[in-house]
Amino acid sequence: MKISNKFLRQGFIEELNDSLKKKPWWIEIKTQTPRCTYYFGPFNSFREAQRNQPGYIKDLLEEKPLGVSVKLTQTQPTLLTIIEEETNEDEYNRLNDQSISSEEKHSSAPSLC
Repeated sequence: MKISNKFLRQGFIEELNDSLKKKPWWIEIKTQTPRCTYYFGPFNSFREAQRNQPGYIKDLLEEKPLGVSVKLTQTQPTLLTIIEEETNEDEYNRLNDQSISSEEKHSSAPSLC
């Protein structure tokens, strides 16, 4: 019985030491549209993060993002939500839309000539 208790204490000490050395667990969810990264946490263990994961995914899916990927990671994010810059295609479409809108305004205006 003492060996068992000693083993349990040793395991607890090792687990405690590991938890003090390691970074906390976070749920990282990335979406393609909009192009964002979200961090939810921190959690003390992988299991705790895993247990909480479905709720965060459900909430995020209500926003109807496209291309969702999820992973559990040990990190220390500096931001909880990262909105990435527009892609070249997004920027092209936005500028093209503005150009068309601008042309429509100019074509409906009376000519000064």
